[in-house]
Amino acid sequence: MSFDTAGVGLSALQAASEAIDTISNNIANAQTIGYKSGNAVFSDEFFRATDPSDPNRTGMGTAITHIVRSQTNGTIVATSNPLDLAIGGLGMFKTATSLNSNGSPTDFQYTRNGQFGVDNQNRIINENGNYLVGFPANPDGTINTAANSVLTLNQAPLAGAQTRTSTIAINLDDSQSAIPTTPFSPLNSSTYSQSTSQVIFDTTGVSHTLNLYYQKDTSVPLVITPAVVPPVLGQSGIFNYSATQATTGAGLNQAQVATTASSGAQQLQNATISQVSASGTTYLMTLADKSTLTVTGLDNAGNPTATVGNIKTFTVNTSRYSVYGTLDGNPIPGPTGKTPAQGFPLGDANSYAIGGQAQSALGTMAFVGGRNIDNLGGLAGGQSSSIGITATTVGATPNNVAFTIDTTANTAYAGSSQTLTNSQDGAPLSQLSSYSFDNTGTLKAVYSNGQSKTMGQVQLAYFAADTGLIPIGGNSYQESAISGAPITGVAGQGVFGGLKAQALEQSNVDLTGQLVQLMSMQRQYSASSQVVKTSQTIQDDILQKLT
Repeated sequence: MSFDTAGVGLSALQAASEAIDTISNNIANAQTIGYKSGNAVFSDEFFRATDPSDPNRTGMGTAITHIVRSQTNGTIVATSNPLDLAIGGLGMFKTATSLNSNGSPTDFQYTRNGQFGVDNQNRIINENGNYLVGFPANPDGTINTAANSVLTLNQAPLAGAQTRTSTIAINLDDSQSAIPTTPFSPLNSSTYSQSTSQVIFDTTGVSHTLNLYYQKDTSVPLVITPAVVPPVLGQSGIFNYSATQATTGAGLNQAQVATTASSGAQQLQNATISQVSASGTTYLMTLADKSTLTVTGLDNAGNPTATVGNIKTFTVNTSRYSVYGTLDGNPIPGPTGKTPAQGFPLGDANSYAIGGQAQSALGTMAFVGGRNIDNLGGLAGGQSSSIGITATTVGATPNNVAFTIDTTANTAYAGSSQTLTNSQDGAPLSQLSSYSFDNTGTLKAVYSNGQSKTMGQVQLAYFAADTGLIPIGGNSYQESAISGAPITGVAGQGVFGGLKAQALEQSNVDLTGQLVQLMSMQRQYSASSQVVKTSQTIQDDILQKLT
């Protein structure tokens, strides 16, 4: 009996000692980022009995079967390191200890410690030198979740983007008079009504200055034809017109009302006609958006008519503007092919107009009631308005520009001239400014021009049996047969919690609770030692009596 008692006491001493070690380790790691506290699990030992079915069997002591690690979240605290990450929920960071010949990560470990930095090749690593594993980004910025990659802070600048589309919306002050037929010169402000400028970029990201000049032309009428002839007063109908209809008359520097329309055929849908007076030839056309146009009814011979039954068409006067341009001071010839005379230095007025070879317009815009006739019917029935510029039209400028200027939103109201929209989709070569993670773990590079680029996304791992992970030190774990293979994904999706950048998850050790457990285990250790001591005393007494 006494020998068994000693064995029981010794098992208790050993188990208590291991439990104290576990508690001590928890206390030691109370400030370790991402540490998960362990809890020793006790189990009674094999029973001693001649009859296994005897309910009065005596226990043989205790042992610690395993250490359960609590996966509850620690407190998240803010930091100043942009690469620090904290997981607010389920999931672990996936790291790799090595790379294969293709540079892909291998030999994975898992951790909740989000303290990351970079190595000498700008690869993101943790304090153990393990690489942070993520999903790579495709060239278009989408994430490829079918592949593993090492997240890297690429220091390369962002390549310049060529301007493909320029959008300029300007209000032209229509209170000004038309400019007499005069060769245009950007050096002579009397040859244009107003101007605006924009910076555009070529294929290499080099900037160029685009200047546009607007010269008010002689007004010409726009012919509008009702789909039903003659039109029914007060009844909604469709009216057709051509923004690119031919013009007649001396002094017109373009042969069409407008040349900027993408298509000549236009429609005014759901428009109505009302007669201003029974004896007059002036009519009021109300468009679908409730705006109105004052139009003149014409008979089949093209003469104004006050008789509705004789109306075959309507006309409305337009305000017209020719558009000229220069790029870096070099004249941009229009589609007529006229180019400035050669032999004059840039900046000389004669280089823009001499011997009848005046710089031709890029196009002509026309307005009715201040609205661009290319889109008079609205987006549903209207067309876009644009001017195309290609490398072959830019004289001495390098042949690496080709873009379209969207002029649809231009207006011509009798008011102050102003540029309402001035934007383009090109960009210069830009240096890297900073990196940042969002709450999904997406790594974005921010450049000096304000643009950003997706570089990859942090990969998270989840184990259904995370208590089966093998702790290997360095705040890392390896998978085991008990834990099984991980489920991988990204923060904020599925089982995974969100990520917080510039933050870390503290240890989940409760120091007060650990100290209470430590005192309890100390009492158990002392009591177990008394059992061993008592057993030894009994053995000594028996031996003395036997001798």
